[in-house]
Parts: sequence; C-alpha cells; structure tokens
Amino acid sequence: KSVLPWVAKTFTPNYFKLAKDQQAIQMVTISFSHYCELAVWALEKGGKKLVEHDYAPGQHALPVMRIRVYDRERHFSQSSRLMGVKEKETLENCGVPLTEEERKKSKRRDAAARATAVPVAVLPDGRVLTDSWELAEYSGLPSIPPDLKVLLDNELGPLNRQAVYSIMLKPANIQLFHRLCTTNRHWLFRSFWHAYLGNYVIKIMKKVFRPFDEVAVTKCKGSLQQTFNRLDRLVADRKGTYLLGDELSLADIALASLAAPILLPPLYCGGKYTAQFQELYLSDPDARAEIDKWRSTITGQYVMKLYADH
Repeated sequence: KSVLPWVAKTFTPNYFKLAKDQQAIQMVTISFSHYCELAVWALEKGGKKLVEHDYAPGQHALPVMRIRVYDRERHFSQSSRLMGVKEKETLENCGVPLTEEERKKSKRRDAAARATAVPVAVLPDGRVLTDSWELAEYSGLPSIPPDLKVLLDNELGPLNRQAVYSIMLKPANIQLFHRLCTTNRHWLFRSFWHAYLGNYVIKIMKKVFRPFDEVAVTKCKGSLQQTFNRLDRLVADRKGTYLLGDELSLADIALASLAAPILLPPLYCGGKYTAQFQELYLSDPDARAEIDKWRSTITGQYVMKLYADH
C-alpha cells in the first residue's frame, strides 16, 4: 500500500540479479550491527562467497525493502524483533495494558521494523534469507543449541544494544556516533545525515531505547549482568577449547558477536571502526569503566580471545 517499495525498486540495486550474475550471496547490513556481525562472521568462516552492502542507519531502509518487499513476495524477519521499552515492560510485568491506540502504533512499528530489519540476503539461486540466524545456519558451521540461541537472541543481543546506546548517545559522545554513521560515506549522504537524517535517527533511537531514563538503563544493566552470569557458567563449564568441544562453532561466533558491542574488541566489524571505538574508550571515563567491567568477566575474556584468534 506504500509507495516506498516502488521507490526502493527504482533507486536501489537489483540484488537478485547481482546474486545470480556474481554467484555470490548479496547481503544488506548496517555495518556496526552486532546481528549483522554474526551473519557476516559465520558465512566467512563457513567459506561462503559473500558481498556485503553496508549502510548507515536510515540509509539502509530502501535497500532492505528492495529485497524484503519484492514484487508481490514478502520476506520479513521472524526473529530479533525490535520492541520498544514500554511494550517490553508491559509484556514482562503484565501491568497496565497497552491502549488500543498504542497497540496500533506497536503493530505499525513492528511491520516497519520487519520490512527494514538487517541483515537480509539473496542467494545465487534467488532464495532470500531473512535474518542473522538463517544466514548463520547457512554457513554450514556446527549449529547452536536451541536454548543458547534463545538466551543470546532474546536477552544478550537486545540488552547489549540498549546498554551500549545509553553510552553512545550521551551528549559527550554523540559526535562519535555521527562519525560511525558517516565514515567512508559519499559526501552527499554525509550532508543529508548532518542536515536531517542523523537527528531523525537519533530521535527514534532515544524514543525506543530511552538511553537517558535512569530506571530503564539500570534495569537493562541489571538484566545484562544476570545474562552474563549465566554465560560465565556456560563458558567456565565447557569441556573443550570452545563451547561445543575442540572445534569453533556457530555457538562461539554468536556469543562473541552479540556480546561484542559492550566489550569493543579491536577487530569488531573487521576493525573498520577501531579508531572511533578506541576514542570512546579513552575519552569517556564512565564508558571505559563499564567496558572494563564486562571485559573482566569470564565471558568477556573468552569473547576477546575469540576475536583475537579468529
């Protein structure tokens, strides 16, 4: 019902044709997303031929819709849903129910999130893989136990994202976030970002993640601590070099990728943003203390070693 799919089809690459012509997976990502990191890392380790089309937040929307809303077909993600803090609290606490208007807004946001969620990819045979987990499984690496997948997807990934944005969106750090989103981008996009898109994206992120709400942030970090405690026990009790034995598996890559934003390993995102992350670490004492705290955990040490070795 929207004109946006037509705009996407008209003004973005035909990833289906590219995948067939190049005989390579064509993946659309937001380059510093930890869920995209999971998919890219797994496919590379699995030896799959991959072309990554990485975009900044907001810039990614039309390219993603080019794949997800293809003619009459819909290829929407079924996992890693982006949920607003209020909606999540309502569901968790069974408190005051959402009003009818809030439910309608939630439904619209969910549809929009599924239509523009990253990563998404087209295979050479025309099939579409709709989320990070489908892509990671396609790598052919030893699979991840279902209970661990639930823990990482429902807890570690979303909690980590919210905790990191409470650091990155601080007024003192906001210019670093702008640099993350505009590094190596065309000057026209950089101009549009600074003129309008950047502030719009940040406004939406503040509304969804409430980075300056002390109650929400405290609750998030408390839940993240509980998640790390569970992961610490899992890592400490492993029988081999890695989580599932003596072979690197999808479980290791998923854990490392989804934990990485709060740890900032030097090779996160292939090292593309090491300078910005190091500047954040050195310039913000509170952020440095927070990062060091998580790095000192059993899970943090294990993830840092995985990034260094693999």
